[in-house]
Amino acid sequence: MLAGLMVLALSGQPCWDIYDEALRHRAAAPHPRYVQYDMRTAIEEDGYDLVAARSTVRYREDGLARVEDTRFQNYSWVTDHVEPGPPELGPYGTDRSAWLPLDEPGMPLVIATVHRRGSAECTDRGLENYRGHLVYHLALTPYDPTRPSLKGLWVDASTSEIWKVLVSGTLTMINAQPIVDPTVDFEVELAPEGPYVMVDHVTFKYRMPVFSQYSDFFGEYSMSNFQYPATMPASMWALSNHDAV
Repeated sequence: MLAGLMVLALSGQPCWDIYDEALRHRAAAPHPRYVQYDMRTAIEEDGYDLVAARSTVRYREDGLARVEDTRFQNYSWVTDHVEPGPPELGPYGTDRSAWLPLDEPGMPLVIATVHRRGSAECTDRGLENYRGHLVYHLALTPYDPTRPSLKGLWVDASTSEIWKVLVSGTLTMINAQPIVDPTVDFEVELAPEGPYVMVDHVTFKYRMPVFSQYSDFFGEYSMSNFQYPATMPASMWALSNHDAV
């Protein structure tokens, strides 16, 4: 009975309050300056292998990454659009200050904090078990479902850690119809990796119209072997240096 009362108490918290606390928790969490990890990419079309690759990614906190990919004979390049996205959740950089308390002496007393919502509605779908964690499942309704947006969060009921995210994003299609790249949903899963919480698994599904029929795509990215070097040479991030490192 006590367990039932606890569940009722936990699930009674307003949805946007759970959301705000999760963002404050992420903003206050330590972020590594550098992250290095291995990634396996597997994309299928109608059940047949379309892409199968392994890569090593070195990621810098400002969003630059150096990537070596077996699809290109481990050719190395620098990018600010790492696939399928950053290895950790934000807020990043100056965006963190919007979620953290103002502790500077002499600052005026804060009487209200206003956050602009990126979604039209936040719905708490109740408590669930996810990878051994008791989590709130928050469903977020975007103002415009055709644009990339946040659509779901699975937030730890005890720590406010975010363990899973449902987010829509643009899927780049090469030599395919329609010409306009579609917006698809990505399920982003996170796990403790050493002293940090990192993205370890991302999946997407997409049904592409082909004349009067359809072609089904399934993509999966698995991240592992996380390392957090204290320093990396400046040449690692030089745009002119594309040799394998």
